[in-house]
Amino acid sequence: MNTVPEKQSGLNSLGNRLAISITAIVAGAFIILEVMAAIGDINGSLWVAQFNKAKIAYVLASNMAQDVESQDTDRVLNELKTHLPKPLHQRLAQVEVFDRQGDRLVNYTPDLFESREKLSEPLPWKPEFLRESSRSNEQIKKVLGTDYWVSTPIVNQTVQKRVGTLLIRYDVGIIRDIAVDRIKKQLLIAAFGLVLFCAVIVLINRKMLIIPIRRITETIVHLAQGDNTCQIPDQHRSDEIGAISKALEVLRVNAEEADNLREQHLAAEESARKQREAAEAAEQARREAEMSRLESESLLSKERIEYAESLRHRIEQLMRAVDAASAGDFTQRISWPDQDDDLQRMAECLSRLFEQLDASISEIGDTANYLSNSAGQLSGLSRSFSSVASDSVRESVGATETSENMSESVGEVVVSTEQMGKSIKDIAQNAGEATKVAEQAVSLAQSAATNVQQLADSSAGIGNVIKVINSIAEQTNLLALNATIEAARAGEAGKGFAVVANEVKELAKETANATEEIEHRVASIQTDTGTAVSAITDIDQIVEKISQIQEIIASAVKEQASTTQEISDKITHVARGNKDINHVITNITDRTQQSVKSSAEVDTAASQLKELADRLQSLVSRFRPDQLKQAA
Repeated sequence: MNTVPEKQSGLNSLGNRLAISITAIVAGAFIILEVMAAIGDINGSLWVAQFNKAKIAYVLASNMAQDVESQDTDRVLNELKTHLPKPLHQRLAQVEVFDRQGDRLVNYTPDLFESREKLSEPLPWKPEFLRESSRSNEQIKKVLGTDYWVSTPIVNQTVQKRVGTLLIRYDVGIIRDIAVDRIKKQLLIAAFGLVLFCAVIVLINRKMLIIPIRRITETIVHLAQGDNTCQIPDQHRSDEIGAISKALEVLRVNAEEADNLREQHLAAEESARKQREAAEAAEQARREAEMSRLESESLLSKERIEYAESLRHRIEQLMRAVDAASAGDFTQRISWPDQDDDLQRMAECLSRLFEQLDASISEIGDTANYLSNSAGQLSGLSRSFSSVASDSVRESVGATETSENMSESVGEVVVSTEQMGKSIKDIAQNAGEATKVAEQAVSLAQSAATNVQQLADSSAGIGNVIKVINSIAEQTNLLALNATIEAARAGEAGKGFAVVANEVKELAKETANATEEIEHRVASIQTDTGTAVSAITDIDQIVEKISQIQEIIASAVKEQASTTQEISDKITHVARGNKDINHVITNITDRTQQSVKSSAEVDTAASQLKELADRLQSLVSRFRPDQLKQAA
């Protein structure tokens, strides 16, 4: 914002500066003129003094010519004292008279000369000056500082013969001092006159220039402040001040008209500004709405792209985990803690399923190994039991053949009976162990059946999650299609959204393909799981049958042990009768044969159990081949 200049005073005033400038110019001119006049006065005084001194030197040289020629120094000295003017004694420093050969005859200094210290100053130029003076017939002058040297030839006018040289040294400093004193007095008088002149100039300048200019300045200040009603002074004057006042009056009138036009222009501009602001506000609102819509669509597209990309990565992880599971590796774990959607829940279900399957397959493999080992042990026990039973049959037959000779072979019967008792005890012990193994096999088979059934249920849950993923992929495809349509509507600005929508659409297709492949893999797992459930059911039935057979064997062994005990008790009463012994031996033979048949059935069941265990191991090896090999 432009500010109005303040009222000027002192040296800032134009009138004062003009008065000071005029005064300085006049004073400078006066001082220059005074200095030039003083210099001229001094030079004039010096010239007059030099002229007079040169003239006096001619007179002295003419008067002492005869005395110098006769070399009468006393008369020469007396001539100097007599004919030198008294006023010159204060300014006459030295007078020397030389003969024709250059020898000095007289060296005179007046008593009134005060600056005698100057006489002791060295003058290296003086010999050359004397030689030059002796060769010249004219007067020679030399000025050095305040010293004025005049060399005048002494000539005998009668015979026109040079007889010597007169050398006079004047001190002209006193002449300069007198001239300077006179100039100082003149300068004081001139300064007083200059002060009076400056005062008159200032008064005239103030009345004729400063006051009118101040009035015009105040008027200009009012005009600058926008006061167009002020009166312009000094319009009646015919000088430059009057011209300025008239020009200011024209400026005031024009400013007043300009104010009116400005007010009209401002009113029009205000109206146009309001209309423009309204239009700009409407346009800005439209642009903001459009930008907000585009930003929302952009953010939505970015979110969809990010979600689709995240979905693709997560589905790829699911695919890798399912591939590993289809290859028999259930150690894969899938989890996205930062996500909370159906895919995350499906991943958690799969992780738990794989964990349960891994534990179940491990337990099934261990059970299969244990069943295989137990079947081998059971087969060995059945063969051992069959062998013992065969021995018992043969011994019973031998007992029957020798029953008639019982009295003779009581000792042998006792030994055979003891051996048979031991064998029966071994059979009873092995039968008990076989019963325990069968019970454990039943329990493990039931646990394996439960785990495999859980695997089937989890596979069904995976199928449901895959349906959810297919639904998400279809919705993503629809969203990509809608984004493509919106981008086509947006024209050039929507090309970037069209590309993004196309990528989202492709990701949705890849997701659908991946879920379809997962569905096939899960169906394969369900088929294998059904086979495993069937095999385990068969194993359970066979193990139940083995358990029943073992119970029969245990019961028979118990009866045989009881019978053997009876034999042992009755051997001491052999003498009571061969009929009872024959009857007992016949019973032992029958029961022993029944034990042989049961052993054959146990051996057959053990073989079937071994085959089922091998089938179970083969089935489990499809899921965890490496671990089963290590376990084997």
